[in-house]
Amino acid sequence: MNKKAGISVIEIMIALTMLSMLALPAFMFIIEQTRGGANIGNSYEILSKVEERIEAVLAMDFYSIPDGKTTDTVITAANGRKLDLKPENIGGYKVGFEMESETLPVSFAAMKDAKTRQLQRASLEDGMKKVTITAKWGKGKKSQTIDLMVYKANLQ
Repeated sequence: MNKKAGISVIEIMIALTMLSMLALPAFMFIIEQTRGGANIGNSYEILSKVEERIEAVLAMDFYSIPDGKTTDTVITAANGRKLDLKPENIGGYKVGFEMESETLPVSFAAMKDAKTRQLQRASLEDGMKKVTITAKWGKGKKSQTIDLMVYKANLQ
């Protein structure tokens, strides 16, 4: 018998089939990780935009912060500070911003009279504002939101 040493076409096909069965899940894993990394980057950028708006609210004077829901507008405070709630395009998404504010009454017993050593009840005349900035993007089941909340008192 004269058998030639070498690899047959069938052996090569079996080897390629086994290689593709192992390589396909690895390539899919890499693609999903890349896609997930991009989503994390977009979320971080949107979070930064919400933080900027929270900082703008804190820079505004107390009476310029409107109660209720506000969206898709620019609010200019009496002290000249601006809060931009208009939508932005971030990472291929149209991100909408909304501010919800409510004034809360605040009273507490935290002051001690120096002479009598009695706790005195005190209150903030204007109360405090609870302000929530929300970013919304995506549609349907893939819609996402980020909320940040801050309290502001009139300390003047």
